Amino acid sequence: MAVNVQKLYIQIGEDVKKVSFNAPPPVRPQLQKLFEKKFSFKVGIEDQFPAFYIKDADESVFYELEDYGSIHEKATIKIKVSEGGDDDPRNKHAKEGSSSNSFKKIMSEMAQLKQAVMSGSKDADEKRKAAELLLNKQREVSASQRQHFVEKLKQQEACIKDMRVQLKAVKQSKKDYFFFLSTLLSIFHFLFLFFCCFFR
Repeated sequence: MAVNVQKLYIQIGEDVKKVSFNAPPPVRPQLQKLFEKKFSFKVGIEDQFPAFYIKDADESVFYELEDYGSIHEKATIKIKVSEGGDDDPRNKHAKEGSSSNSFKKIMSEMAQLKQAVMSGSKDADEKRKAAELLLNKQREVSASQRQHFVEKLKQQEACIKDMRVQLKAVKQSKKDYFFFLSTLLSIFHFLFLFFCCFFR
């Protein structure tokens, strides 16, 4: 069943956004995509997208959304994530910012150590220490780069997984369309033969 509402509230934690939502079936993948876009929310490759909960207007309580046809105008839909946990998108942004700042700090320290090693004013012992520190920093950079690469790879795999879900939905819609068309043609063929026999 298609969903078409002009005003829908989506929520993660205390963050609430107002959106319009127009989605043909299947609705769930497109609702997931809406949360991902508005909250920059992503789940890991091995993780499942959290369940959706819709607010009952009369009882003011949330219950798990199973019938997507019950999404109505001005409804509130939320997903539950652990506050500040790994699945909290706000925490994810903080981690990304922290990782970026740490990487910049390491690169700055490496530049200073290189300058110390190349400087003629330092004695051999100080140069040796600076060289050892530089080697350690280079190892830290390599580890940081590997982690960054793994995170990017996970994001790409999540995008591929989402595309597969959407492709599966498109294939199912196409299959349903051709089944409907085949049934309709069969009906017209039967009616044609019926009228030909009747008016002969």
